[in-house]
Amino acid sequence: MAPERTFEQSDSNAQPVRPAPETEPLPPRSGVANGGWGRLLRWALPWLIFLIVAIFLTRTVERALRDDALRTFTLARLNPWWLLAAAAMYWLGSVPQGMYWHHVMRAMGQRPTVGESLRAFYIGHLGKYVPGKFMVVLLRTRLVHSARTEQTPAAVAIFVETLTSLAVAATLSAAYVAVQFRHHRWLFGAAIVAAFGMTLIVVPRVFRALVRLLKIRRLNAEIDRQLLGISWPLLVTGWVTIAASWVVMGLSMWCAIMAIADCVPLPHATIARVVMVQRVLPLLTACAALSVVAGFVSLIPGGIGAREIVVSEMLPTLLGPPGAVLTAIAVRILWLLAEVLVSAIIYPMSPRGTRRSTTTSSPSPNPIDRQSP
Repeated sequence: MAPERTFEQSDSNAQPVRPAPETEPLPPRSGVANGGWGRLLRWALPWLIFLIVAIFLTRTVERALRDDALRTFTLARLNPWWLLAAAAMYWLGSVPQGMYWHHVMRAMGQRPTVGESLRAFYIGHLGKYVPGKFMVVLLRTRLVHSARTEQTPAAVAIFVETLTSLAVAATLSAAYVAVQFRHHRWLFGAAIVAAFGMTLIVVPRVFRALVRLLKIRRLNAEIDRQLLGISWPLLVTGWVTIAASWVVMGLSMWCAIMAIADCVPLPHATIARVVMVQRVLPLLTACAALSVVAGFVSLIPGGIGAREIVVSEMLPTLLGPPGAVLTAIAVRILWLLAEVLVSAIIYPMSPRGTRRSTTTSSPSPNPIDRQSP
């Protein structure tokens, strides 16, 4: 039997195969087509917001400086014990938020210890002062990463915790502003929009859909299964505990006011009202919560300026313009110092075995399936 002819052994009538003509490379697209406008907008938007915030804050400070009470301010009259109490209340108030992040990771199948989670949570706070806010995620995930905790679900849990905390803060603020600050339409509108938007995102089914849309599965093939741990009972627990944390943040602001009460001459009626914490705590809780929300959505590192504007707009009815401005400055400094001090204390306290497990072991994409809690 004659062998079958292959394509190379074709007869003489077959047309020779010619190489495909070389095509000229396509000209490069313009910067606009390559996303130049998008990059320009991402760069310019934070600066534009910062400029607007700076203008508003400058006007607020100028208005307060016209009051003779602010000119009599002296640091020598600050009460150090109330300052210490304000910092301690801020640290205590953030514990439920850190614990909620820990519980979300556990619900997603990760096994960090409480010490690992809280250490990463507090040190990660310092990342918000870096432009872009990505440093918070980077610090937390690297510090909590071990053979028992993967970075991708830890990062997803950060977004769950952060958005839940902001949603609770915006909801509490909107409820209070709707009753007491109806004339501040921009405060009420911002609180309502933030509360609705952030609450919608953390609805379990919506959040899972967003994660799938972002194609996180490319980084972790098990993420869909891990996301099933984010449930309504977990979300409700987070709302209750984080609502309590914002009340403690309000207490921190109250302690800061008590610390500066002797620095600015306030009317006796004002001092009597401030001392009765149960009467002013709802206002201070809403003020602390909404200021943090404003700082987050402003895209400005650390929310610098945005927080102070909210405080200086909500507290003049209680303290007057000078007292409101001083409270805004005091709270900013105290909370920052509390974050730095706690981070400096706990950073050397690396949980035993965490560093060894992350440097000497090479965990599989999902080591938890093979490792007991």
